Amino acid sequence: MVLTTPGRTTNAAASQSGAMSAGPQGTPTPPARPTLMDALAPIASRHTQIKPPPSPSAMRPRRPNAAELRGVAETALISLAARAVAPKRFPHLRFRDPLAEAAARDLRLDVERYADTDQRSLDIIARSWILDELVGGFTSRFANAQILNLGAGLTTQFHRMDNGFMTWIDVDLPEIVELRNALLPSRARQRSVASDLNRQDWAQSLPLRKAPTLVLIEGVTMFLDPAVVRRLFDDLAAITTGLDAELVFDFVPKALCGRPDAINAVVRGRNEAGGKPVLFRWGIRRDRELNAGVKEWTLVRNLPIEPPAQAAPRKLMNRLLNPFGGSGPRRGIAQMRRAPDPA
Repeated sequence: MVLTTPGRTTNAAASQSGAMSAGPQGTPTPPARPTLMDALAPIASRHTQIKPPPSPSAMRPRRPNAAELRGVAETALISLAARAVAPKRFPHLRFRDPLAEAAARDLRLDVERYADTDQRSLDIIARSWILDELVGGFTSRFANAQILNLGAGLTTQFHRMDNGFMTWIDVDLPEIVELRNALLPSRARQRSVASDLNRQDWAQSLPLRKAPTLVLIEGVTMFLDPAVVRRLFDDLAAITTGLDAELVFDFVPKALCGRPDAINAVVRGRNEAGGKPVLFRWGIRRDRELNAGVKEWTLVRNLPIEPPAQAAPRKLMNRLLNPFGGSGPRRGIAQMRRAPDPA
Protein backbone atom coordinates (compact mmCIF):
# COMPACT_ATOMS: atom_id res chain seq x y z
CA MET A 1 0.00 0.00 0.00
CA VAL A 2 1.22 3.45 -0.85
CA LEU A 3 0.57 6.36 1.47
CA THR A 4 1.06 9.99 0.57
CA THR A 5 2.10 12.92 2.73
CA PRO A 6 2.75 16.50 1.63
CA GLY A 7 5.77 16.44 -0.67
CA ARG A 8 6.51 12.77 -0.07
CA THR A 9 5.30 9.31 -1.10
CA THR A 10 6.08 6.26 1.00
CA ASN A 11 5.33 2.59 0.58
CA ALA A 12 3.64 1.39 3.77
CA ALA A 13 4.09 -2.30 2.99
CA ALA A 14 7.82 -1.78 2.56
CA SER A 15 8.15 0.21 5.76
CA GLN A 16 6.28 -2.44 7.76
CA SER A 17 7.68 -5.62 6.23
CA GLY A 18 11.10 -4.56 5.03
CA ALA A 19 12.16 -2.83 1.81
CA MET A 20 11.18 -4.64 -1.39
CA SER A 21 14.09 -6.01 -3.35
CA ALA A 22 14.40 -5.43 -7.07
CA GLY A 23 14.18 -8.40 -9.45
CA PRO A 24 15.11 -8.61 -13.13
CA GLN A 25 14.53 -5.41 -15.07
CA GLY A 26 13.82 -3.64 -11.78
CA THR A 27 10.63 -5.65 -11.13
CA PRO A 28 9.83 -5.37 -7.41
CA THR A 29 9.87 -8.63 -5.49
CA PRO A 30 7.15 -8.52 -2.78
CA PRO A 31 8.14 -9.35 0.80
CA ALA A 32 6.86 -12.46 2.53
CA ARG A 33 3.12 -12.33 3.19
CA PRO A 34 2.40 -11.53 6.86
CA THR A 35 0.01 -13.66 8.87
CA LEU A 36 -3.33 -12.31 9.96
CA MET A 37 -2.02 -12.02 13.48
CA ASP A 38 0.73 -9.79 12.11
CA ALA A 39 -1.99 -7.70 10.51
CA LEU A 40 -3.04 -5.93 13.68
CA ALA A 41 -0.45 -3.16 13.33
CA PRO A 42 -1.16 -2.45 9.63
CA ILE A 43 -4.89 -2.39 10.35
CA ALA A 44 -4.44 0.21 13.05
CA SER A 45 -2.09 2.27 10.88
CA ARG A 46 -4.38 2.36 7.85
CA HIS A 47 -7.61 3.15 9.61
CA THR A 48 -6.43 5.73 12.10
CA GLN A 49 -5.10 7.79 9.19
CA ILE A 50 -8.61 8.36 7.83
CA LYS A 51 -9.83 11.75 8.99
CA PRO A 52 -13.56 12.49 9.27
CA PRO A 53 -15.03 15.31 7.17
CA PRO A 54 -14.15 18.68 8.74
CA SER A 55 -17.62 20.17 8.34
CA PRO A 56 -20.36 17.55 7.94
CA SER A 57 -23.19 20.09 7.98
CA ALA A 58 -21.67 22.06 5.12
CA MET A 59 -21.02 18.97 2.98
CA ARG A 60 -24.37 17.21 3.46
CA PRO A 61 -27.38 19.35 2.48
CA ARG A 62 -29.96 16.83 3.72
CA ARG A 63 -29.86 13.99 6.22
CA PRO A 64 -29.66 10.70 4.32
CA ASN A 65 -32.21 8.06 5.22
CA ALA A 66 -31.08 4.45 5.63
CA ALA A 67 -34.71 3.34 6.03
CA GLU A 68 -35.13 3.76 2.28
CA LEU A 69 -32.86 0.76 1.61
CA ARG A 70 -34.48 -2.60 0.97
CA GLY A 71 -33.36 -5.99 -0.29
CA VAL A 72 -29.69 -6.64 -0.99
CA ALA A 73 -28.99 -2.88 -0.89
CA GLU A 74 -29.62 -2.91 2.86
CA THR A 75 -26.68 -5.30 3.40
CA ALA A 76 -24.38 -2.30 2.85
CA LEU A 77 -25.39 -1.19 6.34
CA ILE A 78 -24.04 -4.41 7.89
CA SER A 79 -20.47 -3.71 6.77
CA LEU A 80 -20.78 -0.04 7.74
CA ALA A 81 -22.02 -0.95 11.22
CA ALA A 82 -19.26 -3.51 11.79
CA ARG A 83 -16.60 -0.94 10.97
CA ALA A 84 -18.28 1.78 13.04
CA VAL A 85 -18.70 -0.37 16.14
CA ALA A 86 -15.22 -1.94 16.04
CA PRO A 87 -13.42 0.50 18.45
CA LYS A 88 -16.02 -0.10 21.14
CA ARG A 89 -16.54 -3.82 20.63
CA PHE A 90 -12.98 -4.89 19.77
CA PRO A 91 -10.63 -2.29 21.35
CA HIS A 92 -7.75 -4.81 21.38
CA LEU A 93 -7.65 -4.70 17.57
CA ARG A 94 -7.00 -0.93 17.52
CA PHE A 95 -9.16 -0.82 14.39
CA ARG A 96 -10.86 2.47 13.62
CA ASP A 97 -12.58 3.93 10.57
CA PRO A 98 -13.64 7.52 11.45
CA LEU A 99 -15.46 7.97 8.12
CA ALA A 100 -17.61 4.91 8.81
CA GLU A 101 -18.32 6.17 12.32
CA ALA A 102 -19.36 9.59 10.97
CA ALA A 103 -21.58 7.99 8.32
CA ALA A 104 -23.31 5.78 10.90
CA ARG A 105 -23.99 8.84 13.08
CA ASP A 106 -25.41 10.79 10.14
CA LEU A 107 -27.71 7.87 9.33
CA ARG A 108 -28.64 7.49 13.03
CA LEU A 109 -27.94 3.83 12.39
CA ASP A 110 -28.55 1.26 15.12
CA VAL A 111 -25.06 -0.19 14.77
CA GLU A 112 -25.54 -2.78 17.50
CA ARG A 113 -28.43 -4.37 15.61
CA TYR A 114 -26.78 -4.31 12.19
CA ALA A 115 -23.47 -5.53 13.66
CA ASP A 116 -25.50 -8.31 15.25
CA THR A 117 -22.82 -10.88 16.09
CA ASP A 118 -19.15 -10.59 16.96
CA GLN A 119 -18.35 -13.35 14.48
CA ARG A 120 -19.91 -11.51 11.54
CA SER A 121 -18.26 -8.23 12.50
CA LEU A 122 -14.83 -9.82 12.90
CA ASP A 123 -15.24 -11.49 9.51
CA ILE A 124 -15.87 -8.07 7.96
CA ILE A 125 -12.79 -6.59 9.65
CA ALA A 126 -10.62 -9.50 8.47
CA ARG A 127 -12.04 -9.15 4.96
CA SER A 128 -11.18 -5.44 4.97
CA TRP A 129 -7.57 -6.15 5.86
CA ILE A 130 -7.14 -8.81 3.15
CA LEU A 131 -8.71 -6.61 0.47
CA ASP A 132 -6.56 -3.63 1.51
CA GLU A 133 -3.48 -5.82 1.23
CA LEU A 134 -4.45 -7.00 -2.26
CA VAL A 135 -5.16 -3.45 -3.43
CA GLY A 136 -1.83 -2.30 -2.00
CA GLY A 137 -0.01 -5.14 -3.75
CA PHE A 138 -1.57 -4.27 -7.11
CA THR A 139 -0.92 -0.54 -6.85
CA SER A 140 2.66 -1.15 -5.74
CA ARG A 141 3.16 -2.78 -9.17
CA PHE A 142 0.96 -0.34 -11.09
CA ALA A 143 0.90 3.10 -9.43
CA ASN A 144 -1.56 4.48 -12.02
CA ALA A 145 -3.92 1.52 -11.67
CA GLN A 146 -7.64 1.70 -12.32
CA ILE A 147 -9.71 0.17 -9.50
CA LEU A 148 -13.24 -0.95 -10.35
CA ASN A 149 -15.17 -1.59 -7.13
CA LEU A 150 -18.44 -3.42 -7.89
CA GLY A 151 -21.10 -3.37 -5.19
CA ALA A 152 -19.09 -0.75 -3.33
CA GLY A 153 -21.72 -0.12 -0.68
CA LEU A 154 -20.53 2.49 1.82
CA THR A 155 -16.90 1.41 1.86
CA THR A 156 -14.20 3.98 2.64
CA GLN A 157 -11.50 1.94 0.92
CA PHE A 158 -10.45 4.60 -1.60
CA HIS A 159 -9.88 7.06 1.24
CA ARG A 160 -7.57 4.50 2.91
CA MET A 161 -5.69 3.33 -0.16
CA ASP A 162 -5.32 6.39 -2.42
CA ASN A 163 -1.70 6.70 -3.57
CA GLY A 164 -2.17 9.98 -5.38
CA PHE A 165 -2.10 8.40 -8.86
CA MET A 166 -4.77 5.69 -9.09
CA THR A 167 -8.31 6.18 -10.38
CA TRP A 168 -11.21 4.55 -8.58
CA ILE A 169 -14.75 3.75 -9.76
CA ASP A 170 -17.35 2.72 -7.17
CA VAL A 171 -20.37 0.98 -8.72
CA ASP A 172 -23.62 0.20 -6.93
CA LEU A 173 -27.38 0.53 -7.09
CA PRO A 174 -28.79 4.08 -7.49
CA GLU A 175 -30.05 4.28 -3.90
CA ILE A 176 -26.60 3.30 -2.57
CA VAL A 177 -24.82 5.79 -4.81
CA GLU A 178 -27.12 8.52 -3.52
CA LEU A 179 -26.20 7.62 0.05
CA ARG A 180 -22.48 7.51 -0.80
CA ASN A 181 -22.63 10.98 -2.30
CA ALA A 182 -24.42 12.33 0.77
CA LEU A 183 -22.29 10.61 3.41
CA LEU A 184 -18.73 10.34 2.14
CA PRO A 185 -16.43 13.19 1.06
CA SER A 186 -15.67 13.29 -2.65
CA ARG A 187 -12.08 12.99 -3.83
CA ALA A 188 -10.23 13.65 -7.06
CA ARG A 189 -9.80 10.56 -9.27
CA GLN A 190 -12.80 8.84 -7.67
CA ARG A 191 -16.20 8.35 -9.34
CA SER A 192 -19.45 6.75 -8.19
CA VAL A 193 -21.59 5.13 -10.88
CA ALA A 194 -25.15 3.86 -10.48
CA SER A 195 -25.67 0.48 -12.13
CA ASP A 196 -27.33 -2.89 -11.48
CA LEU A 197 -25.09 -5.95 -11.96
CA ASN A 198 -28.16 -8.05 -12.72
CA ARG A 199 -28.65 -6.10 -15.95
CA GLN A 200 -26.78 -7.18 -19.07
CA ASP A 201 -25.88 -3.56 -19.89
CA TRP A 202 -24.44 -2.82 -16.45
CA ALA A 203 -20.99 -1.85 -17.80
CA GLN A 204 -22.04 0.50 -20.60
CA SER A 205 -21.78 3.72 -18.58
CA LEU A 206 -18.43 3.01 -16.89
CA PRO A 207 -15.74 5.69 -17.49
CA LEU A 208 -13.00 3.10 -18.06
CA ARG A 209 -9.53 3.89 -19.35
CA LYS A 210 -6.76 1.76 -20.80
CA ALA A 211 -4.75 1.07 -17.66
CA PRO A 212 -3.89 -1.89 -15.42
CA THR A 213 -7.19 -2.76 -13.77
CA LEU A 214 -8.09 -4.37 -10.46
CA VAL A 215 -11.73 -5.41 -10.05
CA LEU A 216 -13.02 -5.68 -6.48
CA ILE A 217 -16.33 -7.41 -5.68
CA GLU A 218 -16.98 -7.37 -1.94
CA GLY A 219 -20.09 -8.87 -0.36
CA VAL A 220 -21.91 -9.22 -3.67
CA THR A 221 -21.40 -12.51 -5.55
CA MET A 222 -23.22 -14.59 -2.93
CA PHE A 223 -26.43 -12.61 -3.50
CA LEU A 224 -26.41 -13.13 -7.28
CA ASP A 225 -27.88 -16.04 -9.20
CA PRO A 226 -25.17 -18.46 -10.42
CA ALA A 227 -25.87 -17.61 -14.06
CA VAL A 228 -25.41 -13.89 -13.30
CA VAL A 229 -22.06 -14.57 -11.60
CA ARG A 230 -20.75 -16.43 -14.65
CA ARG A 231 -21.97 -13.71 -17.02
CA LEU A 232 -20.38 -11.07 -14.78
CA PHE A 233 -16.99 -12.81 -14.98
CA ASP A 234 -17.36 -12.98 -18.78
CA ASP A 235 -18.28 -9.28 -18.93
CA LEU A 236 -15.23 -8.38 -16.83
CA ALA A 237 -13.00 -10.42 -19.12
CA ALA A 238 -14.40 -8.52 -22.10
CA ILE A 239 -13.87 -5.03 -20.69
CA THR A 240 -10.31 -5.83 -19.57
CA THR A 241 -9.18 -7.32 -22.89
CA GLY A 242 -5.55 -6.42 -23.55
CA LEU A 243 -4.98 -5.09 -20.02
CA ASP A 244 -3.04 -6.27 -17.00
CA ALA A 245 -6.02 -7.19 -14.85
CA GLU A 246 -6.88 -8.96 -11.62
CA LEU A 247 -10.25 -9.91 -10.15
CA VAL A 248 -10.76 -10.17 -6.39
CA PHE A 249 -14.04 -11.27 -4.80
CA ASP A 250 -15.28 -12.90 -1.62
CA PHE A 251 -17.53 -15.97 -1.54
CA VAL A 252 -19.41 -18.26 0.82
CA PRO A 253 -19.67 -22.06 0.97
CA LYS A 254 -22.58 -23.58 -0.92
CA ALA A 255 -24.00 -24.92 2.36
CA LEU A 256 -25.03 -21.38 3.37
CA CYS A 257 -27.10 -20.75 0.24
CA GLY A 258 -30.84 -20.53 0.82
CA ARG A 259 -30.47 -20.44 4.62
CA PRO A 260 -32.31 -17.51 6.27
CA ASP A 261 -30.16 -17.82 9.41
CA ALA A 262 -27.05 -16.90 7.36
CA ILE A 263 -28.43 -13.35 6.96
CA ASN A 264 -28.36 -10.54 9.53
CA ALA A 265 -31.58 -10.69 11.57
CA VAL A 266 -32.52 -7.02 10.96
CA VAL A 267 -32.16 -7.30 7.19
CA ARG A 268 -33.92 -10.66 7.17
CA GLY A 269 -36.88 -9.42 9.20
CA ARG A 270 -37.42 -6.16 7.32
CA ASN A 271 -37.35 -7.84 3.92
CA GLU A 272 -39.37 -10.92 4.84
CA ALA A 273 -42.10 -8.57 6.06
CA GLY A 274 -42.14 -7.01 2.60
CA GLY A 275 -42.22 -10.35 0.84
CA LYS A 276 -38.67 -10.10 -0.54
CA PRO A 277 -36.34 -12.42 1.41
CA VAL A 278 -32.60 -11.78 1.13
CA LEU A 279 -30.69 -15.06 0.77
CA PHE A 280 -27.30 -16.27 -0.40
CA ARG A 281 -27.76 -17.70 -3.89
CA TRP A 282 -24.24 -18.55 -5.10
CA GLY A 283 -21.54 -20.42 -3.23
CA ILE A 284 -18.91 -23.07 -3.87
CA ARG A 285 -18.15 -26.60 -2.68
CA ARG A 286 -14.61 -26.81 -4.09
CA ASP A 287 -11.96 -24.29 -5.11
CA ARG A 288 -12.13 -25.33 -8.75
CA GLU A 289 -15.69 -24.02 -8.94
CA LEU A 290 -14.42 -20.45 -8.52
CA ASN A 291 -13.60 -20.09 -12.21
CA ALA A 292 -15.31 -23.12 -13.71
CA GLY A 293 -16.12 -22.44 -17.36
CA VAL A 294 -14.45 -19.00 -17.34
CA LYS A 295 -11.21 -19.54 -19.23
CA GLU A 296 -10.18 -15.88 -19.25
CA TRP A 297 -9.48 -15.86 -15.49
CA THR A 298 -6.88 -17.97 -13.70
CA LEU A 299 -7.14 -18.58 -9.96
CA VAL A 300 -4.00 -17.26 -8.22
CA ARG A 301 -4.93 -18.05 -4.62
CA ASN A 302 -7.85 -18.57 -2.28
CA LEU A 303 -7.51 -16.73 1.03
CA PRO A 304 -9.71 -17.84 3.96
CA ILE A 305 -11.41 -15.06 5.88
CA GLU A 306 -10.35 -15.52 9.49
CA PRO A 307 -10.96 -12.99 12.24
CA PRO A 308 -7.55 -11.65 13.39
CA ALA A 309 -8.07 -12.43 17.06
CA GLN A 310 -9.18 -15.98 16.31
CA ALA A 311 -6.96 -16.98 13.39
CA ALA A 312 -4.34 -18.95 15.30
CA PRO A 313 -6.72 -20.93 17.58
CA ARG A 314 -8.97 -21.75 14.64
CA LYS A 315 -6.09 -23.05 12.52
CA LEU A 316 -4.90 -25.21 15.41
CA MET A 317 -8.38 -26.65 15.95
CA ASN A 318 -8.75 -27.41 12.25
CA ARG A 319 -5.48 -29.35 12.32
CA LEU A 320 -6.58 -31.34 15.37
CA LEU A 321 -10.00 -32.20 13.99
CA ASN A 322 -8.95 -32.67 10.37
CA PRO A 323 -5.33 -33.94 10.33
CA PHE A 324 -5.70 -35.34 6.81
CA GLY A 325 -7.49 -32.47 5.16
CA GLY A 326 -9.58 -29.36 5.60
CA SER A 327 -13.29 -29.22 6.31
CA GLY A 328 -14.16 -27.87 2.86
CA PRO A 329 -14.54 -24.29 1.64
CA ARG A 330 -15.30 -21.58 4.19
CA ARG A 331 -15.84 -17.91 3.60
CA GLY A 332 -12.90 -16.75 1.57
CA ILE A 333 -11.46 -14.32 -0.96
CA ALA A 334 -10.42 -15.42 -4.43
CA GLN A 335 -7.65 -13.62 -6.29
CA MET A 336 -7.75 -14.24 -10.04
CA ARG A 337 -5.59 -12.96 -12.88
CA ARG A 338 -6.55 -12.17 -16.45
CA ALA A 339 -5.15 -14.87 -18.73
CA PRO A 340 -3.00 -13.54 -21.60
CA ASP A 341 -5.00 -12.80 -24.73
CA PRO A 342 -4.36 -15.19 -27.63
CA ALA A 343 -1.75 -13.90 -30.06
